[in-house]
Amino acid sequence: MSINKTIVVTSIIENNNRILILKRSERVKSFRHNWAGVSGYFEKNEDILSRALIEIYEETKINKRDLILKKILNETKIIINNEKILTIQPFFFSSKTKNISLNWENSDFKWIKKDQIKNYDTVPKLTELLLDCFNLINNKICNCNKSTLFI
Repeated sequence: MSINKTIVVTSIIENNNRILILKRSERVKSFRHNWAGVSGYFEKNEDILSRALIEIYEETKINKRDLILKKILNETKIIINNEKILTIQPFFFSSKTKNISLNWENSDFKWIKKDQIKNYDTVPKLTELLLDCFNLINNKICNCNKSTLFI
């Protein structure tokens, strides 16, 4: 049995010490109704940072001119039912705007503070990723190590 391997870009976007999270809609294939960063599948023959910027614009309408790349975080892996390996490549951006226009992939959004993370049912590994980004905002050391999660 072969294991399906997929690369996903996930962008965490900060504005004024708050981080944007998106509620995945009923119309997406995975993790419906869970809160996530801006995510999308990496497609062959493209630059991974370019894919992150494309996903940000598609899902939020935030233009790349309004973004500052703060950090490329270490990848993490999620293994689903020993059938699929998702390699997540996270990016951390600061945005000059909080104006969001959602597409069909997400049904809601929130700009949250660090102490609000626990109030949301998130996709796997997002809580740890958000905490790392909040630590970067506050100039603390980031525990941005590679890791694997089995679900």
